[in-house]
Amino acid sequence: MKVYLVGGAIRDEFLGLPVKDRDYVVVGSSVEEMESLGFEKVGQDFPVFIHPETKEEYALARTEKKKGVGYKGFEFEWKGVTLEEDLKRRDLTINSLARDVESGEVIDKFGGLNDLKLKIIQHVSVHFIEDPLRVLRVARFFAYLPQFSVATKTKILCEKISQSGEIESLTPERVWLETQKALKAASPWLYFDFLHDVNALGILGDKERLNLEKLKLISQHTDDIEIRFASLFVPLKHEEDFLKSVIGICQKLKVPKRIEKLCRITAKFSYLLREETQMDSENIYELIKETQAMHDTALLDKFIFILRGHPSHNLYFSKLVHYLKQIDISKKLEGVPTEKKQEFVKDEMLKSIEEFNLKF
Repeated sequence: MKVYLVGGAIRDEFLGLPVKDRDYVVVGSSVEEMESLGFEKVGQDFPVFIHPETKEEYALARTEKKKGVGYKGFEFEWKGVTLEEDLKRRDLTINSLARDVESGEVIDKFGGLNDLKLKIIQHVSVHFIEDPLRVLRVARFFAYLPQFSVATKTKILCEKISQSGEIESLTPERVWLETQKALKAASPWLYFDFLHDVNALGILGDKERLNLEKLKLISQHTDDIEIRFASLFVPLKHEEDFLKSVIGICQKLKVPKRIEKLCRITAKFSYLLREETQMDSENIYELIKETQAMHDTALLDKFIFILRGHPSHNLYFSKLVHYLKQIDISKKLEGVPTEKKQEFVKDEMLKSIEEFNLKF
């Protein structure tokens, strides 16, 4: 039984980056032996175990064969599989490195160390084309390692996967998971750029409508993925169906409701905070209402942060919400018919906003 540290941990160590997760491959063992040593089996399709103390993942070395459509269309074999066979099935050379945990020897069967040195993102073998998820992974690593370039042959394989239509077999949850990871990267806009270049951006949206420049600017100031993602939907130009398309993208990806709401507000109200736009009371009221700022300003604060090119708006809305909270209209509501109370509250809010604007 031999144990090897594999994948991203080795890559990040060589690049001088913090190692977040450590994954191990076990050669020459079995499910029964691993369980007898106290490991907890968690893998359904193939044997993956959790270490009883460190809680790190250990997987039996395995091979895979394409048997169906999509990234789930594989059959796995792990009996008698060698380390080299396991490493060969991996997506990129820089992820196919291993280290013997006993001797410390680094095993590099596919030129991963040289590609790290040359700063190249490159596939391990032609079997790369069998898994459509790898297109998103290449895009994500490109965003994670912006100083790297994607090998031409790898890019061609990504284009072929896109053309085959298999990329459409990816579940919304899996696409969103990869997108989330990319949004945490150093240069998240490169993820979308690469997907566009290999004709795979259709699973996310239209590049002509995604504001990559805003994402690039915002990413210099925050690593909040909610703000980063929503910044993509600051409209580049006026389009009647833009809001509808943004809602469609969010629902297609099944993004969390709080993020969808921020995206919708960004798409709908961004024009309000442009220098050439006069902010009338009606629109300000609608923004405060939709962000529920009278109860919690978190959503409004994130929206304003996205449009951080206008710092005066931070002060304006902060003071406005504080001003509105001081006003008690409960006595005025007495005697107002139930069916007219909502309209009455709106009218009072509009008056208060106009009064505030005269003072601000």
